[in-house]
Amino acid sequence: MKINRKKIFIGLNDIANIPMMYKKAFAEIGFKGDYYTWSDIEEHPFGYKRDKIFFRFKQPPPFRIFGKNPFWIINKILASVYLLYSILKYNYFLFVSPRTFFSNNKDLKIIKLFKRKVIMNFTGCVERDVNFAEADEDYICKRCQDKTLQKWCFCNDIIKKKALVNRLEKYSDIIIGQDDMTGYINDKTKLIWYFNITDYPKYKINLEEKYSQKEIRIIHFPSNPLVKQSHIIIPILNKFINHKNIKIIIDKIYERERMEEELSKAHIQVNALGTGYNTLPVEAMSYGCVVLNSHPLWFRKNVPEAPVIPIMADTLEDTLRHYINYKPELKEYAEKSIKYYYKYHSPKAVGNYYKKIFEV
Repeated sequence: MKINRKKIFIGLNDIANIPMMYKKAFAEIGFKGDYYTWSDIEEHPFGYKRDKIFFRFKQPPPFRIFGKNPFWIINKILASVYLLYSILKYNYFLFVSPRTFFSNNKDLKIIKLFKRKVIMNFTGCVERDVNFAEADEDYICKRCQDKTLQKWCFCNDIIKKKALVNRLEKYSDIIIGQDDMTGYINDKTKLIWYFNITDYPKYKINLEEKYSQKEIRIIHFPSNPLVKQSHIIIPILNKFINHKNIKIIIDKIYERERMEEELSKAHIQVNALGTGYNTLPVEAMSYGCVVLNSHPLWFRKNVPEAPVIPIMADTLEDTLRHYINYKPELKEYAEKSIKYYYKYHSPKAVGNYYKKIFEV
């Protein structure tokens, strides 16, 4: 079968712009992909674009039928119709875990009955191994403060958490993830390493000019401060606020244009403690912004060329002081960051990576 005849369904969970970036990456290799989401799901706070929408009722009507919400039943019927439509149209189904057409993921069995390939992208806390064997003292699960998220991800009920992961594994041909997210997987032959994708930078960066500036801009933009260990990072960053020629920017920036502008101006991004770098650091790299992030050995061995400056809770302050005083080293990291982005994380690079793996 020719590449351009193969079609991929991408859905139904918008985390960190992953679905739209898959669509773009596949387009780079002539692979037709469509990203679907539900109409009742709120837009991503970072303002990421949507592609195609499946309608679903969000609010119940002001009446009941035999004491039940009729829209709940209608939504179930709609999901079944959308599933059948998609099976007839697409060869591959790439789901951003854990959401599929049905809340219990029973649609995966139906998709497999029609001999379609299922690809599951594990992205983080839902699947993450709470007791990951290679974890260090900074490990994300050890210091997570988001009690609501812990409850939703079954972090305090490992039996349920493993059951969810194993259910997804059972019907998946390929599972895209990283070591801490795939610890509960039994069949390791299904696993491939997950390379985050971000769009090509909107602004052209002159590194000579950027790293000749007197002022050093350091940013920390946690999408979830309770998970990113901002309670440790922010007090350390605050120690530098009154230093001459240092500007500290700490914010939960949601406007897409402002986010891109700040990344293009920043010299250092202090991202997170506890796990490897993710989407926002990749975007920072593309703009020649140097990333400070946890970079444990288990992660590093999968991305040996990554120009990430490793930090831990007890090294962050000294690491910042060092690089603030040695701009030439920062500039070298910035140059490597841009090259690394285009080699491993640009839509074209990731498209070609999955082209070989999926044998499309």
